[in-house]
Amino acid sequence: MGWTREKLAAKAIFYDEDIPSRDTSAAQWPPHVEALRESMLDFSHPVLGHNHTVDEGGGLHFDLGNRKSDPVLAAAYRIQNRANSYYQSGYSEKIWEGFWETQFFSPLVSSTLVSKENSRRVSRSNYYYDASRVDGDSLWNLFRNDTESSFETGKSPKPDYVFYLPMYHLQTGSSKPMVEEPAARQWHQRPNPSLVEPFSWSVLKELFAEGLQPTPFRVFHKEALEANLKCYPWLIVEYKKEGVSKGKLTVSCQAANAAACALQLNENAATYAVNLADDAHVPPVPTITTIGCHAKVWIAHLARGFSPPLYESKQTEATGKKCRKGYIMRAIWEGDMRRLKDIVEFQLILENTHTWAMRIFKPLVSSYIGQWRNAHRKPAIDPDVAKATLLRQQQAMERNQTVMPTMQAFLDNISNIDIDDSKHSNVTPLLMGLLVQQIFTSERQVLTEELGRIVSEKIEAITLKSESVPVETGQDSASEVDYIGKDELLHLLTQVDFDFPDIDDPNDSDY
Repeated sequence: MGWTREKLAAKAIFYDEDIPSRDTSAAQWPPHVEALRESMLDFSHPVLGHNHTVDEGGGLHFDLGNRKSDPVLAAAYRIQNRANSYYQSGYSEKIWEGFWETQFFSPLVSSTLVSKENSRRVSRSNYYYDASRVDGDSLWNLFRNDTESSFETGKSPKPDYVFYLPMYHLQTGSSKPMVEEPAARQWHQRPNPSLVEPFSWSVLKELFAEGLQPTPFRVFHKEALEANLKCYPWLIVEYKKEGVSKGKLTVSCQAANAAACALQLNENAATYAVNLADDAHVPPVPTITTIGCHAKVWIAHLARGFSPPLYESKQTEATGKKCRKGYIMRAIWEGDMRRLKDIVEFQLILENTHTWAMRIFKPLVSSYIGQWRNAHRKPAIDPDVAKATLLRQQQAMERNQTVMPTMQAFLDNISNIDIDDSKHSNVTPLLMGLLVQQIFTSERQVLTEELGRIVSEKIEAITLKSESVPVETGQDSASEVDYIGKDELLHLLTQVDFDFPDIDDPNDSDY
């Protein structure tokens, strides 16, 4: 059965192949998706020693001169020649896969491998912080339709090439992953597991039993083999050769389907995260589709209450209707590897995407794994106390949510203005004072509740201790000891107030 947009839409999976202008995307896309787009399409300082300009759309224009004098341009020139020789020559999809992997993806992976030429700092960073795992043409069997799963998927994905975050199994005597180059620093022989503990096999396996789904493969019933040490896809690639009937439709549907599955892994990871506007707590997923020497770059993200992209189809009855929740893949760039500037831009996109994955995506996922560990840690204290602790943490985060958007909007509006600017008469000392007072009120509530909790625990401990100590003749029993009741003390604590400075100005226009 072939791929159709209707079948994907039935699973709330969509894609939009139209590339918008920068102004259009900034106005219509969620801020966290637009931020990733801007990061991936950062083409500043591409090649040293060559003049270049960037047009309004962000595209590069080179004053090449002697293009072979720079290693980057010389490599791009070789890629251009190879693409020209392959173009419309009837090569199979396997040949085109080799072209993209050899010329673009393998060099990116090699740049983060531990090498003997690396300094200690770079070598250590490559092993613990910047490494990626890659794999291709492997079935994501977590999403098989014949398995019990809460995930939605059109078909079980089998992407052509995928970049993953690495898992680590740093056990004494059998640490993985191993450093491939014998002459390089062998970090796996004397590992420091604490540096990558959230991504350790043992931690993820334990949380998998609690419901975490860190990998699209069912591997935790197996041994910790190096081939299985990969989790959380951060770049998905689908290939097609030239001249394939409906090749553009097929490759786009395959990429959108795989991206939706990766987004569901991210959504699962964010189970205990604070829900943000536009589902910004669920990280987006970059994808790439290629047809021959042409490449298209996309960003897939979770969305709610959106209008699905319009497309020509006689079977589409839901056009114009809102989708309550779905996954949408949006195009952000396309290029032809027969053009030198497109080659350089595509190389920069890959570098930028790797930087985002290692500096933004990976730390965020690490924090989410930490939340899973806190939520499912076997408590040494009473389960009710542990539950109350989690509830207090959630309430504290909700209070921050009420204050921070107000402060952020306020700072965004006044960051570049003067307090006495007549054009912004609404920005008064009274307004600023009210904002500060709101912060103090929130913090006072936190302090009061924390004091109440501590006092309650102390009183309960004293009560239990008094009940366990035998009462001697002539000594007052614990029940007769004269001390203030817990409820009365908590009531007094809630009456604690702060004296705020009188910053009201009777001359303000607010009066």
